Amino acid sequence: MSDNFSYEQSILRIQDILSRLQNQELNFEESLALYGEAIKLIKNCEEFVRNAELKIEQISIDSTGEIQITNFQP
Repeated sequence: MSDNFSYEQSILRIQDILSRLQNQELNFEESLALYGEAIKLIKNCEEFVRNAELKIEQISIDSTGEIQITNFQP
């Protein structure tokens, strides 16, 4: 289910899960299932960020006034 979420949807779902874990009386199995879902969503978000970093290019102007485009280096 979580594999089809966008980054924003994943963040919202993680927030919902955290709220449920903090504010509701859940049995152990329910808590464990929600925890597992949250971990998967967090990993998906990390992958979104890694993929975005690969696509970002840094634009700068060198000493001669030429525009230089380089890959993003975190």
